[in-house]
This record gives sequence, structure tokens and C-alpha cells, in this order.
Amino acid sequence: MRLSTGIFTVSRSESAVTAILLDLADRFYGDLDRDGDAAQKSLSRALAAPLVRNSGYYQGMSARTNSGRERLLGAAHRLFYAHGINNVGTDTVIEEAGVAKMTLYRNFNSKDDLVAAYLQERDTWWHQKLMERINEPGQTPKEKILSFFEMFAEWVKDPDFHGCAFINAHSEHSQGPEAMKAIKSHKDSFYRILRKLVADSGAEDPDSLAEQLFVLMEGGIVVSEMSRKSSPAARARTAAEALLNGHAYE
Repeated sequence: MRLSTGIFTVSRSESAVTAILLDLADRFYGDLDRDGDAAQKSLSRALAAPLVRNSGYYQGMSARTNSGRERLLGAAHRLFYAHGINNVGTDTVIEEAGVAKMTLYRNFNSKDDLVAAYLQERDTWWHQKLMERINEPGQTPKEKILSFFEMFAEWVKDPDFHGCAFINAHSEHSQGPEAMKAIKSHKDSFYRILRKLVADSGAEDPDSLAEQLFVLMEGGIVVSEMSRKSSPAARARTAAEALLNGHAYE
């Protein structure tokens, strides 16, 4: 396997030399970013774009990125989501990323910080995907709510689906305060978006209806992951439609 830093390409088998060279490249890019070089930041965004595949969830992240931080986050996405946070140590992340140990220490104060950054990036990705769905023209508020459910019903069919990363992280019980903050922020934010759509629909009791819909949505994801079937998430969408149709509106 060959890795590219944007300056040179080296063989992964030459592990000691690779780590040193990648660390030097990371120092070079990192200094430019800290100095606020606009051109470099534009380049960073351009180089980071291929990290997000159409299938999502970062499992296809490449080592061809512009900084050690991004290589570490790419490795974290692949390993934490597939194997669980508690089952993956920082040394494994470092090896997968192909960076020097000091690159981890320079970018993250602790494993908790790395986990929090991993979750924050997933949160950003999910928000972008959700906004694309609910902002499609011509949808009524009810249709936007059902788009919420349809998005998740499609996701659980992905062969690399391993459940909700935020629920998984919370269930491991050993996450630090920064990671727990990222988990809570994600779920609170998604609930607020759903609650606003429910209010926009003219529901008589938007708080009650939004909570019921949120429980349906989360439950559909969890049961799909536990059963390894996509049907629970699809049925959650059907149940959501029935709930919307049976609710009183102003």
C-alpha cells in the first residue's frame, strides 16, 4: 500500500520512515493552517472533499488527505464505527492512520477528544444530509417529517451499517465529558429540527407528537441494527405516517 501526503508518496511497509515523513508533512500543513493562510485552507477543503463518499459514514476514507489530523479522524471513523470505541486503542488508530504518535498528541489532548471530534464530524455529515432531504422543494411539513424517516430507512440497508454511532458511543458508558457532550448535542439538535417540523405542520400538541416520532425513529434504527434487518426502520416510517394522520391539527 502507498500513502500520499501531497508532497511525496512512500511505501506503507517502510513503517518507521513513513511515520517520520508523514509527521514532517503534517507539521508543514499544520503551520500554514494555524497561520490562517486562506489559500491553504481552500486547499485543505478541496483535499478533504473526497473523504465523504456518497455512501456516507466515512468508512471509505482514504489516506490521501492533507493533514495528520484528517488521517487520524479518517482512521477513527473506520475503526470506531466498525469495531466499537472501547475495542480500539489509540495505538491502533495511529497505525491505521500511518502517522507518528506525536501527531496524535499534537492534535488531540486525549482519546476522549479524538472520540468527540469523530462524533462531531459525523454530526456535521448527518446534518448536511438531513438538510438536503427536508429542503427539497415542494414538500409539505408532514412530507418533510416522513423524509426524516425515509433517510434512516435507506441508511440501514447499507452493508456497512452498524447502528447509530451516537447510541453506540453512549452505550459503551466509558466516554469522557467531551464525547458525551457531542452525543447529547447531536440528539438534541435532531430533536429540535423534528420538533420544528411538527410545529410547522400545525399539530395541536407539537411537543407530544415530536417526542413520539423521535422515539419511533430511534427505535427503528436500534431494532434494525439488533436484528440485522432493514424492515424495522421501514415500519417506523409507516407508523410515523399513521401517527401524523391520527393527530389533531389546529
